[in-house]
Amino acid sequence: MQTNKQTKKKKKKSFLDLEDTLLSLKQNKGKNLFRLVGIFGRFYMLLSIFTFISLFFVKDSNVFGAKFECITTSLLIFIFGVINGVLIATVTTDGDITSNNHRRMFLDFFEATNGGKILFTIVSSYILFTSITLPVIQYFIAKKTKDRSTKEASQLLRSNYNKFNSKEAFKEVLKTPTFVYQLRNIAIKEFSVENVLFWENYKILQNMNHRYFVETKKAEELGNVNLVDLYDFEGYYQEQIQYYNTTVEDSYSYNSNLSVPAAIIPYYDQFYRTFIKANCPAKVNISYKIVKAIESEIVKPTVGIFDVAKDEVVDMMYNSIYPIFLKKNKKQLEETFNLNK
Repeated sequence: MQTNKQTKKKKKKSFLDLEDTLLSLKQNKGKNLFRLVGIFGRFYMLLSIFTFISLFFVKDSNVFGAKFECITTSLLIFIFGVINGVLIATVTTDGDITSNNHRRMFLDFFEATNGGKILFTIVSSYILFTSITLPVIQYFIAKKTKDRSTKEASQLLRSNYNKFNSKEAFKEVLKTPTFVYQLRNIAIKEFSVENVLFWENYKILQNMNHRYFVETKKAEELGNVNLVDLYDFEGYYQEQIQYYNTTVEDSYSYNSNLSVPAAIIPYYDQFYRTFIKANCPAKVNISYKIVKAIESEIVKPTVGIFDVAKDEVVDMMYNSIYPIFLKKNKKQLEETFNLNK
């Protein structure tokens, strides 16, 4: 009895007991050495499931973007983690491998994958591919596509598409909100969206001036000019921002040398601080001479203070994003402006 108790005491070993690690591994008694690794492995498997489910509902315009990389990596980690867990559980269980072909198969696979290490080497290689190699491939494909598009657009402009290529045709495009929206999407990809935003906000300023003119005329007809001060210009401005429109200003002619009404000056100042002033958030790349002219006049601005800048921005859009727009929207332009007739 006492001998059995002593034997049981010898079998119970503390985690801190020193042993021959290599011998333990050879005798398949080294589970304790990898207990912490197993805990972290299970944790990351659960985390990969959570990541997969969470990212599945995230929208990504790029097919092979960050969402694709994270989802596929999480899926691989989970699948290979399960396979590795099954392998480890099988090979560390005592049994007769001569009569159990099923277990023999797992042992062969375990040996072929170098103890499961090759599985996680595949995951590591895949992570490197999706985070470094794939973006580089996408860059060269996009560059090749862009070069081809630019070349085709240039050929388009040199062909018989003069009915679309003219500056007048482009100005007609700028009068159509749906086309301006498409130009903005193109400009975002070409990193020049500030030009389209400049155009949209410039048109809004002109609509604000037109609205002030209309409300002033109404007030004069009622015999009280001060009634114009009661009009909600801020509400009208927000409406213009939300529902971009160009139809008001197109039929409105104005004297560019008139002083900006006091009620409209804050919107001119905001426009200046957004698109013209140095280090502003959406500064357009206009000439230094035009910038200095605007700076000298912005204290007491006239209605047409931004007209010259607008012409230069329109030229930039015409030369940069309009050729790409033409390539994509020829048929729609023909239908809209009936240029085939």
